[in-house]
Amino acid sequence: MKIVVLSDLHFISQNDPRKKMIENRKFLRDGWGSFRMLAGKIRDEAPDLVVSTGDLVDWYSNENREFALEMLSEMRTPWVATPGNHDYSTYTWDEAQGKDIPVKGGSFEPTADPLWKAAGVDFSNRVIDADGAKLILVHSAFSGVAAGTGEWMNSVTAGCDFGGSGGETPILFTHVPINTKPVWDYILGEEPDRDMDKYIMSKSPELFDQSIRGKIPQVYTGHLHFPGEVEAFGTHMHMQGLSVVMVGRSKPGMGKAAVFDTRRVGEVRTLSIG
Repeated sequence: MKIVVLSDLHFISQNDPRKKMIENRKFLRDGWGSFRMLAGKIRDEAPDLVVSTGDLVDWYSNENREFALEMLSEMRTPWVATPGNHDYSTYTWDEAQGKDIPVKGGSFEPTADPLWKAAGVDFSNRVIDADGAKLILVHSAFSGVAAGTGEWMNSVTAGCDFGGSGGETPILFTHVPINTKPVWDYILGEEPDRDMDKYIMSKSPELFDQSIRGKIPQVYTGHLHFPGEVEAFGTHMHMQGLSVVMVGRSKPGMGKAAVFDTRRVGEVRTLSIG
């Protein structure tokens, strides 16, 4: 089964009423053309499934959601996603400051999640059986996982193949990078000023040792907006960059997606519009 992995699309609709926000974020707003090019590459690749590791939109609004669904339909292939923090974030007008300010900390999630579901997008934790692999999708949008997630992951991976014994291989997809020292060191080596409370699973420091180490050999994450490949005690961490190209700003690894076959999970190729 052929899988394509995307991350951090940050779609913004011109129809969203927050016109100042749209203008302030035009470096992402105008990236949709690059995704259209990548969607063409994905159609040529003809995968069985596309997985996004989150941030389909730059902030939640019905207009941004519908634009994201329209753009993703251009891949002409089934897709699933884990949520990113932006998928559950919004802005509210502050009269005193005269501008839109973010509603942070996940407080908008109870409002946004049913609206995503009504549009056919399921962000809940789940497992997809995929011809030799188990695709494990986990919600970590706000730098941690819900209580009981580690135990659920352990039940999913029980009896799976970590070291090439021939069983099903578990593969984890989640938005925020895993909290383990090799990942910490890599992120801070690339950007020493990163807020590690936000850009790593700071609220779930036990997850790696409890439910990933020695159990899940491949992990795909997003959130950083730059790519990285890190080996952490036998688990390969694929940290995805932006799958769109920002306009007027530069980050390494933009406009790319990962491709692999579930029977050869260690052989990962890159689709690129560059």
